[in-house]
Amino acid sequence: MHRLKLLFIFLLFFDIINAQVQVSPDTIVISNFIDFADTTLSTGVDFSNSSGQLILKTGEQENLAKNKRATITYYGTGEPKTSTGERDTVTGNPMKVIDGNTKTFCQIKPGGDGSYILIDLLAFRKVNKIVIVTFGLNQSLRPRAYTIYAGTDSIQLTRILQKTDNLDVKTIDIFDPIIVRFIKIVFDVIDRFNSTVISEIEVYGVGYLSYGEYYSKVIDVGQVVNWGWAEWDAELPAGTNITFQFRTGSSPVVNNTWSQWSPEISQTEVLKVDEPRRYIQFKANLSTSSTETPILKRLSIFYDKKLVARNIAFEVNPSVVPILKRTEISCDFNVEVDENSLGIDTLVIFTPSPANVESVLLDGTPIAYSVISSPEYVKVGFNRSINSNSRITVKLSLTLYLDVNEFPAVAISKVTPSNPQFVNAYKRGNLSSWAVLTTGVSERLIVDLVINPNPFSPNGDGLNDKTQISFFISNLNAERNLKIQVFDLTGRLVKTVFDGPSKAFAYISSNSFSWDGRDDNGKLVRPGVYLLRVSIDADTGTESVFKTITVVY
Repeated sequence: MHRLKLLFIFLLFFDIINAQVQVSPDTIVISNFIDFADTTLSTGVDFSNSSGQLILKTGEQENLAKNKRATITYYGTGEPKTSTGERDTVTGNPMKVIDGNTKTFCQIKPGGDGSYILIDLLAFRKVNKIVIVTFGLNQSLRPRAYTIYAGTDSIQLTRILQKTDNLDVKTIDIFDPIIVRFIKIVFDVIDRFNSTVISEIEVYGVGYLSYGEYYSKVIDVGQVVNWGWAEWDAELPAGTNITFQFRTGSSPVVNNTWSQWSPEISQTEVLKVDEPRRYIQFKANLSTSSTETPILKRLSIFYDKKLVARNIAFEVNPSVVPILKRTEISCDFNVEVDENSLGIDTLVIFTPSPANVESVLLDGTPIAYSVISSPEYVKVGFNRSINSNSRITVKLSLTLYLDVNEFPAVAISKVTPSNPQFVNAYKRGNLSSWAVLTTGVSERLIVDLVINPNPFSPNGDGLNDKTQISFFISNLNAERNLKIQVFDLTGRLVKTVFDGPSKAFAYISSNSFSWDGRDDNGKLVRPGVYLLRVSIDADTGTESVFKTITVVY
């Protein structure tokens, strides 16, 4: 599911579907977040204010340093050692002083005067209190004298306070609030006979927490629906952010039949959840790297009561294919419809590598279809809506190079073109039914060389001005020199597209190479046929693959 990108949401559908009639989606509108909150799961957020808006909690009672980042620098003989003379990474681990556990500690040995601990809060915070807790509250292990520095970077720090004769086993230093990210505690004096042993360093402030999570209750819309997209109204001061995640299910209690949390989204897009489903839950992730908080005022979740189909079960076969070898796979959609179904006008199959549609069958019989392909998906449009119980088979040919290759898919109705319905996969062993494994070793190093478009016309009109060169490099664990060169038909080198090291890699999609029709001097070549050579050094010599490229104007 992680491969499904924002681009498909509004761009994929309208060039296949000629929508005549559209229905208006229903909406869940949330503007008072306290009414929808799961208070047992939500942390670090405040939704109890009078307006019902969602913000981060303030940090007066929260240890801002807990589980952030800490380093220690030892001077003199202060570094703790093991019996073999190595640094003791247990008693000398500075992360132990910010783990919230007073039973762990970090020590500085006698003779380590000037050693210091530097804490990175990982965000700008308004700090006004620092607490240092001696391990076991043991008087002999307390810091004798120390100085606290703070600042917005780790180099230019300002001295906040200094204690030259400390008697406390738990120091509490309060000062005027200051915006900082880094806090440095220098232990100026270490007892001659006892180590200084610190169990915790706590930092408190008057600003907002850096992160918080709001969990909603399970929301019931009363029937199974095709979930759509989310929109929200929020204030995002500089350095703040809000992202959302969603999950759906068929039961009012979250259990193992529910979908996983969707990937985080930060702008409007179709929800990547199991559907059709009756229940939904959302999670809002608030963060700040400044002294401000994001403010979530309203969230709207759109859905359609009319389904594309009651259920679409999806599987890809075979489940295991040879790696880096052109292979045909069968994408089988088992469609169930009822009186609430709108019918399928388009299928979109997301592919891990560029694919060709070889055929489309309806209940085993070839049917008319149209195709739009990209390196990341194929769209199959039907001349008429498929609105009966049926089996749709889309046969694809492609080269797979990942260990596990996934083919998530959506179905679209022309009545609700902006809201695709994700098809359902089932578990096949430990993997999804839309996953395909690869096995074996490729016979060649250079596999599946494709030039697209070919011919191409580098005339600057914005159409086919460049051609993309795609291929796979296999069976290389060590780097070898890869060359991509263009020659004219007399054998003269015209352009070196690439000359450098490469291991096994998929030079496809956004990782492919391009040629703009210019030679090595930057001049446009004449129209005609050219020879592309892709070569790579191997233990047995150089392996090369040749293809022609045609330049037209």
